[in-house]
Amino acid sequence: MSRSRLSEMSGAAVAAVALIAGATLSGALAADLSAPPLMEAPAAEPVVEWGSGWYLRGDITVTDDKRDPMMRLPGDVSGANRSRMGYGADLGFGYQFSDMLRADATVGFASRSKQALTSTYRCTLVTANQTGSCTESAFARVDRIPLLANVYVDLGNFGGLRPYLGAGVGVAFLNAAWDRQAYFNGNIPGQYDVQTTVYGQSPNLGKKTYTKFAYALMAGLGYDIRDGVTFDVGYRYLDMGTLKLPGTGVSTNQREHQLRVGLRYRID
Repeated sequence: MSRSRLSEMSGAAVAAVALIAGATLSGALAADLSAPPLMEAPAAEPVVEWGSGWYLRGDITVTDDKRDPMMRLPGDVSGANRSRMGYGADLGFGYQFSDMLRADATVGFASRSKQALTSTYRCTLVTANQTGSCTESAFARVDRIPLLANVYVDLGNFGGLRPYLGAGVGVAFLNAAWDRQAYFNGNIPGQYDVQTTVYGQSPNLGKKTYTKFAYALMAGLGYDIRDGVTFDVGYRYLDMGTLKLPGTGVSTNQREHQLRVGLRYRID
């Protein structure tokens, strides 16, 4: 083979190698340029469990409704200091902060406090200056609605029983109505010379709503009857202040010793 022929073949081989290398490099560059950059996946946002810890509650209350008289009458009075069982209810919602601490807000519908008195006594009709017999009746009632913010400490779990202590503060709305009338010799209404500083005014009737500071002390037991539902039984001392109806001269303590039975339902 001639030298010129060998030189031509060598040049062709070098050109082929250069062409292959260029094509390979061009493909690699094209792949690098066309491939999208790798992006890190965004971190997942934490799931907010809105139901965790919240609960609803409902209770029935029973009280021995023996109260101080809201009115006084002279003479031989019947119906004073009458004792009866009173019933009420509470509704509320709360939050369980930990195994030991929880809090709730409640609205109550306490038992209606009523008093009905009658009396017969010697009196003088002021307008006629006549002395005779007075027959008098007095009726009073109070509906009580306590609104309380409460805190409880759960004292542990003993075979499924969870004893607790608690306390609450708030306000109570006392809706009062009263009606007192006296009749001279059985049929003449009017003003009589009774001791108003002791027995109040007669006739006397009216309605009024009072707002009083209220507080409560509680102790009880909880028991989980199933997942998310707790049976609750306990004692509550509820003090809603004192009440003095106009023209009666009598202050009445608005407080109760209650037995409470209810359920707590956890919203999970």
